Amino acid sequence: MPQYRVIVVDDEILVRQGLSARLSDSPDMKIVGVCSNGSTLLDRLAAGTADAVVLDLEIHCSDAQMVLKKIRASYPDIFVLSIAPSEASSRRIPASLLTPGRSEAIVRPSQATTAEAFLDELAIQVRKRLLEMLRASDRAKSNSVAFEITPESKSSTSSSISNQRSGVFAIAPEARSGVRSSLSIPKDAGTFDSILSSASDPPSMRIPAAEPATNRSLKRVEILAIASSTGGPQALTELLAALPVDFPLPIVIVQHMPAEFTKNLADRLDASCPLTVHEAAAGDVLQPGVALIAPGDFHMTLQKGEHRRLCVALNQGPVENSCRPAADVLFRSVADVYGPAALGVVLTGMGKDGLAGTKVMHEAGGRVIVQDEASSVVWGMPGEIARAGLADAVLPLRELPGEILRRVSVGRI
Repeated sequence: MPQYRVIVVDDEILVRQGLSARLSDSPDMKIVGVCSNGSTLLDRLAAGTADAVVLDLEIHCSDAQMVLKKIRASYPDIFVLSIAPSEASSRRIPASLLTPGRSEAIVRPSQATTAEAFLDELAIQVRKRLLEMLRASDRAKSNSVAFEITPESKSSTSSSISNQRSGVFAIAPEARSGVRSSLSIPKDAGTFDSILSSASDPPSMRIPAAEPATNRSLKRVEILAIASSTGGPQALTELLAALPVDFPLPIVIVQHMPAEFTKNLADRLDASCPLTVHEAAAGDVLQPGVALIAPGDFHMTLQKGEHRRLCVALNQGPVENSCRPAADVLFRSVADVYGPAALGVVLTGMGKDGLAGTKVMHEAGGRVIVQDEASSVVWGMPGEIARAGLADAVLPLRELPGEILRRVSVGRI
């Protein structure tokens, strides 16, 4: 188990000492610095001895946001967990200073009745979120799929996308003899054809024996719906980076995240992936090769819009599974609109959101594949589905892109 090096920054000596002592009790954390202001912190970081910083946003003698800005500019590999005094203050942090999985903010406890209870609760929150961020990054590094994205790679296949949208969709001749159960993603692959034609010999598939992995057992897929929560930003980055620029389906995504972060996540994914990625807006039309992420605090559903084209609808209906957006809401809508043509993917995440929606998708004839426990930060959402016997495949994160492409290729040969 790695031991992460952490610096704690707070101008209140009791909080500094109390939080540091509690975090140092964790076998996976080592406190390498305790600072009372931003200037001292930056000097510590210059020594290169830290993996992460816990930063109080109310430190005196320093502009905490300016300190955060300097950290992001000079030490982009440092993980930062900021502690805001209230929800309102957390929303005032510029989006440019927050990156899901790398620089995030939590709100300090407000219900504790004693100093000891406050420190206990704060330490639990800090340790939990910081370890989620650090471990998700470690998993992403160990499972990474090499894929370099440039602006040219996004635009170089525009004619391919245009043909695909008009109904022309070619599969490489080498793939016509059968679709393999898992595909390796070559570093220079940029199109659906090139990935299929370079498919490697498959590893063993974890699909229930009652439904063997054959083309005949699978329906043509027309929509990809993805759900994720804890550890999701890193998992989404790896998954979407391995899908080709001319991916033939629209993609809809629910990532449990506050409203202030989903736009930032979408922009980051758009910059790092071959696909086009946006935060969804009401009325957005579903398009092949475009991924739409539900905005924080809004459920996302599908409906027919102008000219009977399928588009996104947003609402602030009741929370489900303590979530809004909720995967269950999206999956029910996808099942209603696409029926057996739907493919769901459930990535790492806490809780059981997506379980009820997966049942509805299966009843409608759709399929759902989930991330396995070993590669998940938290095996809550995918684990619930797997234990319920609703997962058509349970795979490591690195194998999910190939399985998605395999299923998407069925009926397009």
